[in-house]
Amino acid sequence: GAGTGAKAGGLKGGVGSASERLPDGTTIAALVVVNAVGSAVDPATGCFYGSPYLNPGDAIRLGPGGRRETAYPLVAPLPDELDDSRVAALRAPFASRGGKTLATTIGVIATDATLTKAQCTRLAGSGHDGMARAINPIHTMFDGDTLFALATGEREPPAHEGFHMLLTAAAHVVTRAIVRGVLSADSVATPGGTWRSYADAFPSVMGAGSGD
Repeated sequence: GAGTGAKAGGLKGGVGSASERLPDGTTIAALVVVNAVGSAVDPATGCFYGSPYLNPGDAIRLGPGGRRETAYPLVAPLPDELDDSRVAALRAPFASRGGKTLATTIGVIATDATLTKAQCTRLAGSGHDGMARAINPIHTMFDGDTLFALATGEREPPAHEGFHMLLTAAAHVVTRAIVRGVLSADSVATPGGTWRSYADAFPSVMGAGSGD
């Protein structure tokens, strides 16, 4: 049920994942449930804050009938869609606009490297840099943002430079996972209100993929 009631600012939140393989062969991945008081989308442009950190193929979602829809590279939506989104945000319940409600963007970062408990703690901390690149405002008084980190130990412990690269990649995959989580969400209607997905709020950004 993770992500079912998630919201991100005035849009529907969701679950996203991303992974990366480092030059030394180490793999790192993040799985994030995006449920934030802040927004993953810049209200001035309609673009994701995390767009500059996406990889080709990140901005793909499943549309009606399982059709692949792509919005990469993510461009600004049409002006009328942006205006409609601003009006919808103003009409949204107070809680969805940063009122006194509880929200938590929570996730896990995993790697196949061998790390100590202290190194895992440091890895989780670097992941919060990725949160800050993707959501604004982040770590508010109404958010319980949390990231966990784990290491499977399938590879040798990284050298000093390798661990530094792992920390940098942790922030990268978290940012990408957050964008993908919001992009993949579907609109829902609940007793508490209707929450539009990014794809429904800004349809001009979405294009039909090849399905390959």
